[in-house]
Amino acid sequence: MNLIQRLGDNTYMRIGTLVAVLAIIAVIGLGNSYFLYVATGGLVSYVLISSFNLVYGYGGQLSLGHTVFYAMGAYATAILTTSFGMSFWISAPLAIVAATICGLLIAAPTARLSGIYLGIGTLALGVAAEELITNFTDVTGGINGFTGIQPIELFGIELIGGDISFYVLAAVIVLAVAEISYRFTQGAFGWRLVAVRDNETYLKAVAVNPARVRLTAFVLSAGSAGLAGVMFAYFTLYISPVSFSIHVVIMVMVALLCGGSGTFIGPFIGAIVLLLLQEGGHRFGDPSLILGLGIIFFVVVAPSGVAGIVRSTVEFVRNRGRRQHVLNTEEPDASHQPSEAAIVAGVSALMGDRDAGGTLEVRNLRVQFGGLVAVNDFSITVEPGKVVGLIGANGAGKTTAVNAITGLVKPVSGSIQLGGEELRGMAPYSIAARGLVRTFQRAQMVESHDLVTNVALAMTSRKRSTLLEDVLFVGRAKSEQREAIERAWEILRGLNLESYARSKPGDVPYGVVRLAEIGRAIAQRPQILLLDEPGAGLTAAERDNLATVIRSLAASGVGVLLIDHNVSLVAGVSTTMQAMVSGITIATGTPDEVLADPRVIESYLGSAVKS
Repeated sequence: MNLIQRLGDNTYMRIGTLVAVLAIIAVIGLGNSYFLYVATGGLVSYVLISSFNLVYGYGGQLSLGHTVFYAMGAYATAILTTSFGMSFWISAPLAIVAATICGLLIAAPTARLSGIYLGIGTLALGVAAEELITNFTDVTGGINGFTGIQPIELFGIELIGGDISFYVLAAVIVLAVAEISYRFTQGAFGWRLVAVRDNETYLKAVAVNPARVRLTAFVLSAGSAGLAGVMFAYFTLYISPVSFSIHVVIMVMVALLCGGSGTFIGPFIGAIVLLLLQEGGHRFGDPSLILGLGIIFFVVVAPSGVAGIVRSTVEFVRNRGRRQHVLNTEEPDASHQPSEAAIVAGVSALMGDRDAGGTLEVRNLRVQFGGLVAVNDFSITVEPGKVVGLIGANGAGKTTAVNAITGLVKPVSGSIQLGGEELRGMAPYSIAARGLVRTFQRAQMVESHDLVTNVALAMTSRKRSTLLEDVLFVGRAKSEQREAIERAWEILRGLNLESYARSKPGDVPYGVVRLAEIGRAIAQRPQILLLDEPGAGLTAAERDNLATVIRSLAASGVGVLLIDHNVSLVAGVSTTMQAMVSGITIATGTPDEVLADPRVIESYLGSAVKS
């Protein structure tokens, strides 16, 4: 285990390292008051950058109005201390709560927005807030700023920005924020937030509402930015609109991109970069050109920043030999293939304690895109313990039908029931939560997570831990994650993927990713499992294993709807089959009956099959 891993896994080493670095800075600052003042400003900047890293780095949400919450924390502090005479110990928590509520009020109507749309919306809010601060002079002081903020008092000692006493308080806050930030990324919510950034479709498939994850992250980030505002107000004892302009957001973004968005160390590097930009601006003038060039460079050339470059280099050197072996391996040695008996036993053990399944009944389903009818009067029944095969040429409407059944596409008419409950109109994550689980024609995985985490993440929808436990990664959150990872290892082991478990989807053969996605579906303990082209990209040995897995799932009581272009695979495992052409079912029956139907032969299998 290398030094970086030990620092991450050992709480005492992680905190001890940060304490040592902060202590060294303090010792240097004792002989240089200006250095100590700048260093303290860097700690405040870290908290602000860390809050932006939460929502943008991990969650991929472009919040260009982040200074709204920063300003809310600062101005609430100023008003509470000057107008109401509150001390730091009362005003600070209230100011953070005010920023958090502000985040909720902004996030609620924008929770479904993402990318540039969220950026534009929050940018408008940021500009509006700056105008409000500037013009609401009776409360904010307007362009002249807000003065008269009283310093923090502790045991009769005033903590003034630039003194060692204030630096120590800021350092303690930074230690707490850093530790919480690290713990946050280790828990289920941190996993989900990265999934929101990488692949929302995956998240919906594992019964998680992406909008709720985005909303929660936005609100937590707002509260953290509010804390940065509180620190800034007490640090400078003077605030003005200039400190919360859109220019500040741009500088924070550049700093995080340079340090490494979505990493633990990135905000620390970013704080140093921000200090250099600010000092450079004081000495050499407006740094706008440098900011623009920095954004272009780190977005186009090095999106993971300095931290990402270092991490990627270390991982490349460490995994080069293993990765080359994986890429050069076209088909695993047959001696390493699990026996059919082992697969059957493994699947039976994994599925044995699941809830009793219900029947999936789809009746008269119609899907239409404008004037194009993609699926027309489609009906199918999948009973527990049965495998139903669905075949048809490209464009026949098979995947569209599955998308409609699982809520990704809205049907015009028809009924979709599971165990007698109507599912039509439900969101995809709600449908998945009821036991109707699917895989995709093109495997959907979270690229930033390794395979074992992808499988474990699928189990978090059943977690019992609270949001606070998830954020702090304590109590049930920690034990449930351990159980999920152990079960994920069992599933991957049963699919003969144990050697790939710690690899990311982009670093393994596509056939491995396909099987891992089926492992993810198994982890959800489905009542009905919809497999869309699961055999694509698999070797002959892997297809044989897949067929055994499907039969084993059916034997354990799971109903399976199987779509695949490999007719031999479908016919070999199916109880009944249906064939589609242009959105219409043309044949239903046993595999032999369907494959012998002249319409199927003509439209899909071709005349050569007759021989």
